[in-house]
Amino acid sequence: MDDDEESGLGEIVEMFLNAGYFRARVTSLSPFDKIVGGLAWSITASNVEVNFDLLFDEEAKIGRKIKLCENIEKALSEMRCPHPIQAHQIQGLAYDAILPVVRWLIKQVIATREEFGDRLRQFSSFYYGKGYGYKSLKQVEQRDPNPVGGLVDVKTTYRAQRSFRRKGGARPPSDQYTRVRQVLMEYGH
Repeated sequence: MDDDEESGLGEIVEMFLNAGYFRARVTSLSPFDKIVGGLAWSITASNVEVNFDLLFDEEAKIGRKIKLCENIEKALSEMRCPHPIQAHQIQGLAYDAILPVVRWLIKQVIATREEFGDRLRQFSSFYYGKGYGYKSLKQVEQRDPNPVGGLVDVKTTYRAQRSFRRKGGARPPSDQYTRVRQVLMEYGH
């Protein structure tokens, strides 16, 4: 592998890692496996419905790998990828053709995550609002302007109270187990 190929692979692997595809870090995988696995992961993470198998298997034979590259090509065209790529470019590791596709796919993954994150936040707010009456911190502050005072009341109401006291001059027991039992009895436990 020459310097251009190595830098192209390094940049692609770095983008996959930053997006969350951590199998690209595995050193025992071939460059083909890292790239095809990352492409399949990115298409799946973009939440696009594809009507064919994108299941990546690093032990696959050459025929299965070519079929997988063709399926990735179809998925990218269905996603309307602005950078045309063909299966033989993926199979032949044409980094100059793969790099723009990976950049575009990573943007799609990030956009999908943001969209689902926003939806999840909205759902969480809705669900929380159904079960709990307070919509914001301001409403909580309006209800109880001094929440620390309430904490002081709880502490004084439920503070530890002795039920028994050791007689003056009595020495505490020497073993820890008996001492713990005595203290618990003093406080009514």
